[in-house]
Amino acid sequence: MAFLAGPVFAPLLLGPANAAAAHLVSDRVEKGLEELAPEPLRAGLTLAIARVAAHASTRPEVVVRLLPMAEVDAALARIAVTQGRAVAIWRSYAGGLGGLLGRASEVPGEGRAQAAGERLHVLAETMQRDKVVSQPLHALADDVAAWEALAERLIGIVAGSKELRFAYRLRQAKVAAVALSLAALVVVLAIIGRALWTARANVRAAIAKPDECGAFDVSEIDLGRVSAALREQIAARRQVCERKRADEAARIEAERLRKEREEAARKAREKLEADCDGLATHTAAGKLTSEDAAFAADGGLTARIADGSLEGRDFGPQDPQMPCVGTKAESRLWEAFGKAVLLKPWIMLVTTAPSPRVRAVFVPAGGRMPFKLRRVIATRANDLAKFAVRSGKIDDAARASAWCEVARSVGMPMAGPCDVADKLTKSR
Repeated sequence: MAFLAGPVFAPLLLGPANAAAAHLVSDRVEKGLEELAPEPLRAGLTLAIARVAAHASTRPEVVVRLLPMAEVDAALARIAVTQGRAVAIWRSYAGGLGGLLGRASEVPGEGRAQAAGERLHVLAETMQRDKVVSQPLHALADDVAAWEALAERLIGIVAGSKELRFAYRLRQAKVAAVALSLAALVVVLAIIGRALWTARANVRAAIAKPDECGAFDVSEIDLGRVSAALREQIAARRQVCERKRADEAARIEAERLRKEREEAARKAREKLEADCDGLATHTAAGKLTSEDAAFAADGGLTARIADGSLEGRDFGPQDPQMPCVGTKAESRLWEAFGKAVLLKPWIMLVTTAPSPRVRAVFVPAGGRMPFKLRRVIATRANDLAKFAVRSGKIDDAARASAWCEVARSVGMPMAGPCDVADKLTKSR
């Protein structure tokens, strides 16, 4: 399995250190020191592992399990410390080293390529007189040399791995099997050429049909014998057909649901109209049932209308919440409410202001009200109007204007303060 360590693993693993060694001459020393950072060294190892794993058709994790990664982490951690110090010292002192930089490249053994650790030791010896520079270089040289020795061990481990050798042989066997399969496929294709031609003709005929659903007439056997482009056309036409079918089914379902909703709404409306009609009839007759009260759910309003026992809150200042809004029976319920108001009109005096519905009741019936009530209403309206004129508040004016409207509807001439209150209200 030496071929893995030679042309694949070793150059990638040692590449960063070798590149750094090439820079450790003359004015490229700083570049060489920077190249010896743990990140490029680890990146080289990672790339070497990935390349070997790909070459052997296995996962990188398999290669990682073969290697002493704890030692790798420890070695790179030491380099991280000494390399940082060496770079910092060199940058600080390189400007004052003068001619020593030139001698940095004058090292023995030029006939062979030197490792980064060796070059660093030579460079440190060259700077021996300057301990501040030489000592960090010596420390880094030791750690780099240890890394290069560890790298040789890693190369040996990978080279001697039976597991990787087996994976590589398995890969070769798979390649051979694929080659045999391809040869067999060629033979099969030659035999079924006629069948393929027929299948293509059938598929093209289906594609030519104006109805996209004709694509479903093609058999799966014919589809398996045509090109991917033809299969895609068949698939596209089938999708169009399925969308049309789905749209039609959705339209039918939507129409069914719409009719169901309309029918349910119609029945609900009919039931509401019937219930409201019964409620209005019973309210006008003064004979509410327990079912009417439960249906109305109006806080007892229709019951008070039926009994002629309206309360002050029913007279204002807001209109009461009448049930059956929007139905045919709504107007009949308000008519019954108006009759109940006229039965006990004096109750209106306990409210702060009569509501619009109450005021509307007095318009046609005001002249028939007892004079005493009309006089009390007029007095109340006049007093509230005067108060509103003094306060100047819109709310006071609106309340007074409502009473003035009732007073006028019962035949009492209201002017002066009432006119001012009306103007204040309209200015809102």
